[in-house]
Amino acid sequence: GTSGASRPAAASSSSKAPRRIAMLGQKDAFSRALCDLASLRRTHPLDVLVLSPVASRRALPSADIAGVCASFGFEFVPDASDEVLYESLREFRPDLVVSILWPRRIEDEVLELCADSINFHPSLLPKHRGSMTQFWAVFDGDAEAGATCHRMVRDFDAGRILHRVAVSLADDETALSLNLKLATATASCFRYVIRLFLSGTLHPGEAWDVNQFRYHVRRIYNGGMIDPEWPDDKVDRFIRAMYFPPNLPAIAVAPSGLRRFVVSLEEYHAVRGGDDSAGAPVDEDGAAGGETPRRRRWMLWTLAPALLAAVAGQVASGWRGARSSRSGPSPRHLNAATSASNAGASVATRHSLAGHPRARCLDGSAPSYYIAQGAESSQGRWLIYFQGGGWCAESAELVNKAGYSHSDSVEHPDLCSQRAEGFHGSSRFDHESRSLESASFLSSNASQNPMLHDWNRVIVRNCDGTAFTSSADEPLEVAFGSHLYFRGHDNALATVDALLDRHGMDGASEVLLAGCSAGAIGAVLLADQLRERIRARARRSVFVAAMADSGVFPEWPGVSPPAGLLSFPQFEWIHRFTNASFAAPAACASLGFGWKCLQITVALPHVSTPVFVLQSAVDSWHVSRTRDERSLHELASRIREEVIPAARWPHAGAIDSCFHHCGAWGDIRWTGQSNSELFQRWYAARRLEWSSDSPSAVGGTYEGWPAVHVAEPVEGTCYAGEEEHR
Repeated sequence: GTSGASRPAAASSSSKAPRRIAMLGQKDAFSRALCDLASLRRTHPLDVLVLSPVASRRALPSADIAGVCASFGFEFVPDASDEVLYESLREFRPDLVVSILWPRRIEDEVLELCADSINFHPSLLPKHRGSMTQFWAVFDGDAEAGATCHRMVRDFDAGRILHRVAVSLADDETALSLNLKLATATASCFRYVIRLFLSGTLHPGEAWDVNQFRYHVRRIYNGGMIDPEWPDDKVDRFIRAMYFPPNLPAIAVAPSGLRRFVVSLEEYHAVRGGDDSAGAPVDEDGAAGGETPRRRRWMLWTLAPALLAAVAGQVASGWRGARSSRSGPSPRHLNAATSASNAGASVATRHSLAGHPRARCLDGSAPSYYIAQGAESSQGRWLIYFQGGGWCAESAELVNKAGYSHSDSVEHPDLCSQRAEGFHGSSRFDHESRSLESASFLSSNASQNPMLHDWNRVIVRNCDGTAFTSSADEPLEVAFGSHLYFRGHDNALATVDALLDRHGMDGASEVLLAGCSAGAIGAVLLADQLRERIRARARRSVFVAAMADSGVFPEWPGVSPPAGLLSFPQFEWIHRFTNASFAAPAACASLGFGWKCLQITVALPHVSTPVFVLQSAVDSWHVSRTRDERSLHELASRIREEVIPAARWPHAGAIDSCFHHCGAWGDIRWTGQSNSELFQRWYAARRLEWSSDSPSAVGGTYEGWPAVHVAEPVEGTCYAGEEEHR
């Protein structure tokens, strides 16, 4: 049984025959690898065959491999027996066989069909060969676990080692929380190795003596029973190692002889102390390997308090901002089990630049920045997001124009003295945390944000009124003795310094500078300065790129823009009165363009850091008459005229015809590819160029950028809710 989906042609113009890759596996790590292959297929001709085994009834709910294959057009063979596996591969004639969590031995006759056959094992080989690697890493008290790619031979987990990706174990790590980390580590390991294969640089691997290392068979240690002679630290490790729902937890024996399931050391001591209400009851027929009804009863017993707590709204509060929640819940926090796997990554915690000699918001308060920790396997990857929110000028004739909005989230240009009293001019209103669950390319949702969801994500607060460009030594005195501090440039530099000094960004391997609207301007103008600052302090080589979302604000010739459109004349004031010239790229400033160097399309040809521009040709922030087709057409023409010639190698972009300002990440498409997929394709090409130190590595200077919608002037069905937005 195959799903005979047609295989779309690769986007690459290469005339080479497609590389034929057979993927054998299951579960979430396997699904992530398939997503990566789908991305690579845009630039590499690939033919992919996917086979999955019969799913285990005891496995955690995981990715729908059939659905993933149908979405990507991969040929799929479900429930593959050994015979079906052999026949399918013999017919397919693969160049590479990849195994990820394949549950059976792959026989010699299958391995002989392909010169390159590799397996991804969920441990740091040579340690923990065999099964139940999560259990053994936790029970043995390992400081690190991880994923290993090795060449396949007949013996399990015994081939030459090609690559490893390590993750750290938290003090309260469980087998369940570690399993989530290992899925991410496996996906990261796959990304690295598959690129070696496609570039022709897959090496023979590191040999090792398999006889020197123990193999773990699939058997519950000690029958799942806690030995009362064990010390507390060993009991605690065993309980955490056994915690992997829907499998049964550890069992403690009470003085009366009754056996109880326990999920924490506290519960164990309560059972041993004679508390018959502690823990959950064990049926008389035993524990480990019990029947499904008994497992279901245990899950209902233990999860009932969690469900009640969720109804009462108590789950998230115990985890918000907790650093350890990145590792998943401790058994003692069972009430948070339903949400803890995402809590750490979904919440960004506030930090302050208080005490910095120059960093200030408009009102003089100390600026904030927020950090959401990434997955352990992505600790070297950082996304620094410069917040949008408009700008200001302390000139009444330049602000508060007809058509401008003053909503807290939009903030069209206003007086700086007014802005200093609100959210975008002061840190006095800042919350201690911010949710990133649905925050576009900051989102922690892997389906919405597949590339960046597990990176370290930083929000640099917009509270300076100048799009992060100003650096005035002295404050500006305004009415009633108040003072305005124009220090946006200083705030950006101070935040990056804090990330390097306090938060581990000196260990970064990749940094993406991004921003929306005013933040996009800051990300582009400061890209070269920040890149050099990061590289000067980093402990290893760092790839730095930038992404600008909705940051183009064209200058209209004449006194005013066409009817129905808005102009933004504040940049000249900002340049003149807030010492913003040092934020502009030096090469642009040297040509005498002055304040115009604060515009992205003028500055971009003078920026060497690769920049990807996301821009609507009918950006809603520019429009006061949303139904005026003539004005929308003029706006679209103007933006395309400015962006298309500026977005040339190493830069690129995607110009849509959808009515929006920022957002819509992953929702807007160009011939089947979303804006997030286009960005990922471009980013991978630039990173490969950087790593090989040669633009020719990916075909040189022209790749068809920018991508442009041809709709004139508005495509009304770009994303859900677009029409309501108008």
